[in-house]
Parts: sequence; C-alpha cells; structure tokens
Amino acid sequence: MKFIPLIFGLLLVACTTQISSLKQDGVTQIYKLGEQEMFRIVYGVMNSTGKDLVVNEVQGVERGYEVINTFGPDYLKTTVRIIPAEGVDIDGNVIKGYYYSIVERGNNPLLSTNIIENIKVELDKTNSLTTLFDFRKGVYEFDRDGTRLNKAPSTRQSNQNIESRLQKISELYKDGIITQSEYKEKRKEILSEL
Repeated sequence: MKFIPLIFGLLLVACTTQISSLKQDGVTQIYKLGEQEMFRIVYGVMNSTGKDLVVNEVQGVERGYEVINTFGPDYLKTTVRIIPAEGVDIDGNVIKGYYYSIVERGNNPLLSTNIIENIKVELDKTNSLTTLFDFRKGVYEFDRDGTRLNKAPSTRQSNQNIESRLQKISELYKDGIITQSEYKEKRKEILSEL
C-alpha cells in the first residue's frame, strides 16, 4: 500500500523521447522532397494518427506541428519540427531537402499515438532519403499560413502593399520591360491574394 504514492509520483514525472531523421547509422541523410510535400505528409500523419487530437502549427526558426494527448492528469505532447537542409551527394550534386526532429514529452508514454513510427513509414514510402556530405541547414521556401503554404511574401499583406505591387507591374508593362501576357498573369496572381 505504501508503494502506491511512489508509483503515482513516478507517473507524474515527465518523460522525454527525442529522435531525428538527420543521422541514421552514423550517416547524414535528408528527404529530397519539396517543402509542400514534406509538410503535407507530416501533417497528414499527425492528423490521421491521433484520434480527436488537434494538430497545432509550430512557428519559429524551425517550423512544424504538435499535438497534445491528454487523459485526466496524464498528457503526452508530440512536437514534429521540419527542418530545411542542403549538402552535397556522393556525385558532387547540391541536394536540398528536409529532415524531421520529433520530441515527445509528457508524464505518460502509454498515451503515444505512434506518430513517430508512422511519419517514418510514410516518408520512407517516397524513396527520397538521400545521403549528404558537407551538410548545412537550409532556408524555408514558403511562408506558413496555418496549414497552407504560400510563396514568400505571405498573402497576409495589406491592401496598400497589393496596390503598390499592381502599380509597379503596370509601370514595368508601360516601360516595355514585361510583355502584355506577363503583365496579365502577374496582375491576376496579385489580385488572387485579396
């Protein structure tokens, strides 16, 4: 009977699991995927794996998603960061892609929803894992806006900025720097952001 408080106390102590796809068997590897596909796969796994769990976006230097699974006082937070990287492959080609870093933190590992395993399975299906030499972190190609990916700058621009961009392309067309079809295409693209 005196061990029950000890067992309960051990359950409330936070446990942490951390893995990364960057180093596998002592080799630096990334997934040679576009940003949209990488984010889509990870979001899809997290959205379908956790029953009734809300997938929240993680912003900052390293972006990604997180879910928190709770049951009474127990919880397990799974955070997946998707990190851009680049390097040189064995043939000397510059390769760009992404790797993931996953942290599970909580007081009950039994609440795990197998997100770690499922992300690896889905990404391995792409057959895009590439070994790199001369590794360095890359840059994100897109601004994040919820679960949507937008070419930078984000579509959350003010109307005043859109007006100035429309005026700029109009001047470029009048000066003969861009063609009429280029002007119409760019104008349509800018107006779609309203």
